[in-house]
Amino acid sequence: MFPAYKDAQKIGEATAPDDDFEVDWSPNSEFLRTVGAKRINQYMKTSGIKFVLEWVELAWKKSTKTWFHDHDVHEVLKRSGIKRPEFLDGSEWFETDLETAKSAIKAVKEGQSALDSVGSTNADDHITLRPEQSLAVEKTRKNFKKNKKMLWNAKMRFGKTLTSLELIKEQKYT
Repeated sequence: MFPAYKDAQKIGEATAPDDDFEVDWSPNSEFLRTVGAKRINQYMKTSGIKFVLEWVELAWKKSTKTWFHDHDVHEVLKRSGIKRPEFLDGSEWFETDLETAKSAIKAVKEGQSALDSVGSTNADDHITLRPEQSLAVEKTRKNFKKNKKMLWNAKMRFGKTLTSLELIKEQKYT
C-alpha cells in the first residue's frame, strides 16, 4: 500500500447499472466490488498505484426508500470529530479505520448526524468534588433516606449541576 494511504480511508461513490435485478446487491458482494473497482480504476489506473477495496455497499436508506451520497457519510465523520489527513488532497479521505467508516454509513442509513462513540476511551469518569460539594452529596444522601426533597442553599459558582449529577451517579438513580 502507498505510504500516504496508511491509517486513512477513502469514502467514495460509484454508480451501478440497475438493469439487472438478478445480481447480488448485498453489502460487499462480488458484483458491488466489481462496480467499485471499475470506478476506482477510472481515476487510479494511470497513477500506477495499487488500491485495496475493503468495503462496498448500497447507499440506500431502507426506512425512507431514498438514496444518499458519499458526502452524507463525510458529514457524519466530520461531526464525529474524524479529521481529513493533511497529507492527502480531496474531500473523500479521512483518518479513520474501516469499522468507523462502516459505522458512519450505518449512521446515515439510520438518520443519525454523528457517531455515538468515536474516539471514546475507557478513562475513569469519576468527578472529584470540592469538600463543600462532597458534604452536600453526603447530607442529601442521608436526607433522602427519610425525605423525598432536599434544598441546597448554595451560592453561585457552587457547582449545583455537577454536584447533582455526581449524586445521581453514585446513587444509581435512573
